[in-house]
Amino acid sequence: MRIGGVKVDLLDRGGGSRRVRLCSVRALVAQAQWPLAGSILALAAPWSGAIAQERPSRDAGGEVILVIADKQRGGVEGAPQPIEVLDEAAIEAAGAVNLAELLATLTPQARSGRSRTAGPPAVLLNGRRIAGFNEIRLLPSEAIARVDVLPEEVAVRYGFAPDQRVINFVLKERFRSVTAEADLGALGSETRSTREFEFGVLRIAPSGRINLTLESSKAEAVSEADRGIVDLTGLRDISFRTLAPATTQWDIGLNANRTIGGETGVTVDLRHSATDAESLLGRRATGLLTQDAVTTSSRAGLTFDGFRGDWQWSASLVHDRNDRSVITDQASGSQAPGLSAGVQARAQTDIRSWEAIANASGPLVELPAGPLRAGLRIGVEDRSVDARSERAGVAAASALSRSQALARASLTVPITSRRNDFGAELGEWSLTASAAHLLISDFDALTSYSAGLTYSPVEDLRITVSRDRSEAAPTVEQLGDASVATPAVAVFDPVLGESAIVTRLTGGNPLLTAESRTDWSLGVVWEVPLVEGLEVQATYAKFAAENALSPFPTLTPALEVAFPSRVSRDASGRLVAIDRRPINIAARNTDQLRWGFSFARNIGKPPERDPAAGGGPASGRRIGPGAWTGAPTAGQPVGSSPSAPPPGARPNPGGVGGARTGGGPSVGAAGGSGWMGGPPGSPSGAPGRWSVSLFHTWKLADTARLSSGGAELNLLEGDALRETGGSARHELELEGGWFYRGVGFRVSANWQGESRVDGATPASTLFYGDILTANLRLFANLGANRNLVSAHPYLKGVRVFVRADNLTDSAQPVKDAAGATPFAFQKGFQAPRGRVIEISLRKQF
Repeated sequence: MRIGGVKVDLLDRGGGSRRVRLCSVRALVAQAQWPLAGSILALAAPWSGAIAQERPSRDAGGEVILVIADKQRGGVEGAPQPIEVLDEAAIEAAGAVNLAELLATLTPQARSGRSRTAGPPAVLLNGRRIAGFNEIRLLPSEAIARVDVLPEEVAVRYGFAPDQRVINFVLKERFRSVTAEADLGALGSETRSTREFEFGVLRIAPSGRINLTLESSKAEAVSEADRGIVDLTGLRDISFRTLAPATTQWDIGLNANRTIGGETGVTVDLRHSATDAESLLGRRATGLLTQDAVTTSSRAGLTFDGFRGDWQWSASLVHDRNDRSVITDQASGSQAPGLSAGVQARAQTDIRSWEAIANASGPLVELPAGPLRAGLRIGVEDRSVDARSERAGVAAASALSRSQALARASLTVPITSRRNDFGAELGEWSLTASAAHLLISDFDALTSYSAGLTYSPVEDLRITVSRDRSEAAPTVEQLGDASVATPAVAVFDPVLGESAIVTRLTGGNPLLTAESRTDWSLGVVWEVPLVEGLEVQATYAKFAAENALSPFPTLTPALEVAFPSRVSRDASGRLVAIDRRPINIAARNTDQLRWGFSFARNIGKPPERDPAAGGGPASGRRIGPGAWTGAPTAGQPVGSSPSAPPPGARPNPGGVGGARTGGGPSVGAAGGSGWMGGPPGSPSGAPGRWSVSLFHTWKLADTARLSSGGAELNLLEGDALRETGGSARHELELEGGWFYRGVGFRVSANWQGESRVDGATPASTLFYGDILTANLRLFANLGANRNLVSAHPYLKGVRVFVRADNLTDSAQPVKDAAGATPFAFQKGFQAPRGRVIEISLRKQF
């Protein structure tokens, strides 16, 4: 890890101690002088507690200063070096208002090349497991002191899947705020608006935290006429068919945490949400055909966590309930297939679940290379689905329930260690292994295991090879969701080479069976030593699945042959209905290389701080209880804990830690103002910053077999499983931005290469063009401008955001063999909401 151009290594002192660490700071030759001891101690700011100094010694690398301190506050004990660390300045530069948005900006770095999906990473809070990300997603970004992106081997220790990276959010020790945000946007066209309001109250103290959030939103519908759909069938009234429904949503949540006995915490999480989405399916002689989907969900969770000796543990009990009702009002005179005139179609799905999980991790025994660490997770779950549906006068009902018990264990074995000077000439080697056994009431027992070997020949380079073998059962929702029929859906028929208007059936499939997966990966992470702030990553992965669970793929001739009962045609052979409930396919194999870089640098210098505003001079900063930085007084040992501050030093209220370029206390911990009179939580004196990350995914092979004994499909050369076409050989992810003095922007973009889907004849082949989508965010912290706040005090704590999703209003172009766009692939169908522009005003009190 580099801080301000100086190499900082965190070393376990040995003996399995959780509290004591050794910090070895190898300064540059020009910097390795005792007069800079105060600056060296400033680099130790992320480590809370008293700091002591040992006598310096020399090694081949020059001067070495040994500093003993408590463990890094909120860090993961014994974890490998983070892939990425964001301090307060980097967090502010991200322009995110809450943890959900902050996590989105980390997507390229946080996405594991070992994962077969683009699912989210595992999330920790202050180095501890939480019941779910929803309980913290609306925490304001100003409350975060640091973010660590950790490699996959950390995930298994906490009971997560071995193909997930880990994001650890570290809260400030003291923080309080009341936040209100109002958003106004336009989607699809300027006449269709969105409105959103968020309100939050947060208080963080050493004894615990409490967070109350309220969120409501409303979006108007986008019709086919709004997006320029041209009716080529003569069967649709485009002004009365919606591409995006009119939605109303609200959510309320309460999360409270209390520390008991110093290191044991109890967390209560309560939340409830409701969503109403209304779609228009067309106009009939006697009225409109509508479909109304209402979803309500509630959660109650109780979590205990803490330490026993050197072991960290957590236990949680969570109850979830989710009810979804879909009502299709069918007016008389309808010609929609499958729905009789004057009949309502209804579908109701009620889901209930109870889950209890216990996790523990810590050192088992001290080895020459360091502690052998173990992780254990035990969990039980009971989940039930009650589904009822009525369509065309025919009623159906199903009730499924499932009980399961999971046991997962992991070991992390250090083999050699530079830190402990054991086999250092061989580099640093470690082994991570995990195994899991899952008992499911309606399936046979399922097993999973993983193993990973990590090799670090030099400090800046880490190489990992891993193998994961797992079995997974379909969810009860995939098995038992109520059936919903949506009439008059536009699709492309690859057999006849024409667009068709069909009834689409969705819901659960009770015939699904478990799948098995075998994944291999080889990954490299290199922190380029000659270019500060540059990190390069590359992962080669080989994914193989048997009996793979899959959403119903895009319709192709091969799919219709393999699943003939899922496709309905009339006497003339025209397509009239598709059953799109999930399926198992015999096999899926993918080889891919994902590589890229992230690069971040500070720009400019920190502005001059106003001591009266709480900034304090740069010569001193308190970094822990009883510890101060700055030039030591005569005869005072470096890093000692004086009873009074050294000359020029100012206290940091609450002793908040965190590496922060430019000095100054951590404001906002007690609701104070920044160097420019900014809102609570603004890092004081932070310099500007720019960053960019770019990752390329190259699929070397992608094949599938739909049925046992069936032909192998090449998804890169004309076959398809996705509704968006064949498998693109190349994809790019870009994320970056610029920030200076409270003003900045962020850009994220994704590019997907071209593909094709072969039809029954060359004339029915479809060509999917490449597509680039970009999102832009502009933001300004008005409260960071001291002169503006002096003239208009009400602007203190005010931020303004302008967001543009799908900035270029992009949609994937699809052409047939003649170069024309089929009806079902018009731009409005491909990108229903189009460009979404939103303006937000946020004030923090």
